[in-house]
Parts: sequence; structure tokens; C-alpha cells
Amino acid sequence: MGLFFIKNTMALNITRSQDLANQIEVIKLQLHFLDIEYAKECVSAFAEQASKQEALAVLNPMYSQSKNQQLWAQAKALKHLIAFVEALKEADSLGEIAKEEDEVREQINRMFV
Repeated sequence: MGLFFIKNTMALNITRSQDLANQIEVIKLQLHFLDIEYAKECVSAFAEQASKQEALAVLNPMYSQSKNQQLWAQAKALKHLIAFVEALKEADSLGEIAKEEDEVREQINRMFV
């Protein structure tokens, strides 16, 4: 079918969309205070620790690999959270720009009416 075929597996409706938007707004309030630079350092630290533990695991046959997988998963989750926060900030910024542009267009339209 190509790149433009999208299978609609769930019916979209206005109520569920508004609920989702409200939930995201609540999350955004908390994420506004997230220290992105520190979170990025944590991702690096998780990855470095996991890498070192993988290297040392061969010396300790009793070492649980699931602990290492947990570190990798935490690094991955935090990395995705950072990307999510950055994308939300970009979307908010673009929304503000669009709002300002709409106001300017409205002012221009009023000049000719």
C-alpha cells in the first residue's frame, strides 16, 4: 500500500481527545520543572554504569543480568522522557508563534473592514 496507508485501529473522538489533552497538560505542569541538563547527565551515567557492569559480569557468574537490563531500560526511558519534554516545549513555542501570527492577521483584517 505504500507509505501513505494508515490503518485506523481505534476510533478517534472529541471526548477522548480532550481527556488526553487535559492529561498531557497536567503532566506538562510537572515536567516544566525537570532539570533537562541533569537528566541528560543521568542518562550518560546509567549507560556508563551498565556498560562497566557488563564488562565485569564475566568475572562474577552470580551477577544478575536483569540488573544491567534495568539500568539500560532506565537510561532509555529517561532519554525518551527528555525527548518528550523537548518536543512539548517546541510544540508550545510554535503554538505561541501561531497565536501571535493569528492576532496580527486579525488586526490587519480589521483595518480593511
